[in-house]
Amino acid sequence: FERTYGKVKPRIGDWDQSTKHHKSTEKEYVYKPKEKEETYILIDAYNVIFSWKELSDIAETDIQAARDRLVEIVSHYRSSVDMQIIVVFDAYKVENHKREVIKYQGISIVYTKQAETADQYIEKTVSDMAKKYKVIVVTSDATEQIIIQSKGCILISSREFELEVKNVEKEISEKLSNISSKEKSYISDYMKDI
Repeated sequence: FERTYGKVKPRIGDWDQSTKHHKSTEKEYVYKPKEKEETYILIDAYNVIFSWKELSDIAETDIQAARDRLVEIVSHYRSSVDMQIIVVFDAYKVENHKREVIKYQGISIVYTKQAETADQYIEKTVSDMAKKYKVIVVTSDATEQIIIQSKGCILISSREFELEVKNVEKEISEKLSNISSKEKSYISDYMKDI
């Protein structure tokens, strides 16, 4: 028989002679939890500065102060959300400027290179990142919005982002006031014993 048909090999479903167990014909399913998808937020910085009243008022007298205030607001926001944040500033009019990336309090600040706008940088970055990550873009630029949505990214207008930031700040304030009120009552409890 073996000369004619070859060596006899066990088939799926046959008895396993070594363990005396019947082999299952079905593959065993192993549950693999889905890995958490990392989220990135790209912010068109000057678009946000000139859309928010607080920042545009500052920008009228000192654009650097408006940039600093935006970075401060965004880094504070970053401390309460589990997302990577990239703030993109145009430096396309600065002669001989090379792209510059600065890490500051958990956020990345990008100054584009000469002849590169923030929109161009965001479009290129979104094309690369959208395949691997969940990407949210903050801008109110109409042309940019169309391009961003065509890449499958989430779009948030500068005004919507302002409301989101204010809501998060409000939540943080409420949590802090709850903590401080609990501590006061806890300390006061001890003071009664003295």
